[in-house]
Amino acid sequence: MTYMPNFIQSALDFSGDYYVNLEAELLRQRSRANMSRILLEREPATSVSVYNARLDAELQIIDDKKCSSYFLIVADYVRWAENNGIAVGPGRGSGPCSLVGFVLGITKVDPIKYDLPFERFVNPERNPVPDFDIDFCEERCGEVVTYIQSRYGSNHVAQISSDDGTPLPSRLVIGDRPLTELAPLYSNPASGFPATRMTIAQVANAGLVQFNVIPQNVLTSIQQATQTLEQSGITINFENIGLNDEATYHLLCRGAVSNIGVFDSAQYQSALATIKPDKFEHLCAAIALSHPLLKDRVEAYAESRHSPDSTKAIHPAVTHITAESYGHILYQEQIILIAEKIAGYSLAEADTLRRALKASTPETDSPHKKRFVEGAQESGLSRTKATELFEQVALACGCSFNKSHAVASAMMAYQLAWLKANATAAV
Repeated sequence: MTYMPNFIQSALDFSGDYYVNLEAELLRQRSRANMSRILLEREPATSVSVYNARLDAELQIIDDKKCSSYFLIVADYVRWAENNGIAVGPGRGSGPCSLVGFVLGITKVDPIKYDLPFERFVNPERNPVPDFDIDFCEERCGEVVTYIQSRYGSNHVAQISSDDGTPLPSRLVIGDRPLTELAPLYSNPASGFPATRMTIAQVANAGLVQFNVIPQNVLTSIQQATQTLEQSGITINFENIGLNDEATYHLLCRGAVSNIGVFDSAQYQSALATIKPDKFEHLCAAIALSHPLLKDRVEAYAESRHSPDSTKAIHPAVTHITAESYGHILYQEQIILIAEKIAGYSLAEADTLRRALKASTPETDSPHKKRFVEGAQESGLSRTKATELFEQVALACGCSFNKSHAVASAMMAYQLAWLKANATAAV
């Protein structure tokens, strides 16, 4: 059982099914209306019919999982933050894989433009409910938490604890009833805020639902800089500045820090200097290749990036999927698409395959290998080539990066670099 909180609040005592159905319809109406507006305001990445089909497919999965209220709740506190002048990040983790999340304003990443399959975020074959990680201006993040508490009731909201019992202010649980009925609570000694003694894993196992309000210092830097510019009569809309500013990439090539803690490492600086990004896809790759699991692949990627004609792929579909990374399988989402386009998996099955191969052995790989190779043969590959492709995919599963996270992080890194390159006095 999942104790999913209701988004729609009413003094009337309706049944749970009533709320679920009402919220599903509300989510459907808002998503379709917002997408129609977005597609009129900006150039879509492909045909409108593709957007409509993707939106309907996501909404059906969300409805089947009875998670409509989750999307509505997150969209509500993101919208409240923005309406109150609090900077919100473009997303993180696998959340940017959702078109519903994008049209609701939860994320700022168009998943169709960046080839991000929804099933990487919500797999209909798996039980966990969605889990949006959302960054907010570090200095004002607490205001968002206060809003959530006021919206759903102080007795329905609590912080989650870490494995060592320390409260996690950015990780919240919202209950569909007073939390004292569902979990042991105590007061955070630093703030007095209610906290549960349960860890993230225990919260999930108990059917409670986690919501994330994460303080991000880069957003504070960006917000302070844009406010300084506004005082001089200059208004910055990052949606309009584009992602191809030459001065910004020149700054990044020199190893400019991102102000995103985990990426400001010697490896990130080295990746920037080696790759020498001159477009957004290169910056995404630099962030992915900064991860310790991928650090040994920087030179190979950079060599391919600077000699793109040398890139070869085993199948035309792979060529398309890995074109942005010059034939290298860098991203988890690429693995999912290869399994779908070439081996005949559904997107949900492909994500399940990726998870299974991530920590596998030759023995456990055997049934997956058999199915993958047979499916790839049906797509026209020889058995030898199909087997070779499986081996490449299996190897990549252990050292691939979440592309949606790379894209969202690259957006924040780009925005700060753009400000440094074009409005130095404000940063």
